Amino acid sequence: MLRRMTELAVSLDIGPVFVVLGAQVELMESELDRLEVYQVENPNWAKGMATSLQVGISFVETLEPDVEAVLVLLVDQPKVDADLLTKLINTFQEKRPPLVASFYNNRNGVPAIFDRSLFKELKSVEGDRGARRVIRKYEATLVSIPFPGGVMDVDTEEDYLIIKNLE
Repeated sequence: MLRRMTELAVSLDIGPVFVVLGAQVELMESELDRLEVYQVENPNWAKGMATSLQVGISFVETLEPDVEAVLVLLVDQPKVDADLLTKLINTFQEKRPPLVASFYNNRNGVPAIFDRSLFKELKSVEGDRGARRVIRKYEATLVSIPFPGGVMDVDTEEDYLIIKNLE
């Protein structure tokens, strides 16, 4: 799943790809062989998704100080495809809102594009909710892109087997 999502991100050719790794970092690094990406290790991954977001945003700001925005992806969403990501990117480029989010399960979520004006807030999130608090805060001004496949994610081995059987 990591390789698939990383290859998808690289294929967009919109800028550098940063991959935040946590658990089983050595195994995950091997999945990224021969992909031109920045690998960022999150030593605090067990404290929740927010730490990965903090590490990733900080690393992006250091290596790409003039970056306009970041596209945040999770590897556990098997229905994410190039079409969805292209819609997010095009919407951001055309409308320039502070946030473009995917809409599924009656709420906005990731994949999402966050303008650089939101980086400070993204670095202050806590726990295992990731960017959800920031997305909720900006719901009145964000642009939503429908993503019906977003309801499907892989959190357990059982989920993975179900998804695998659907392919």
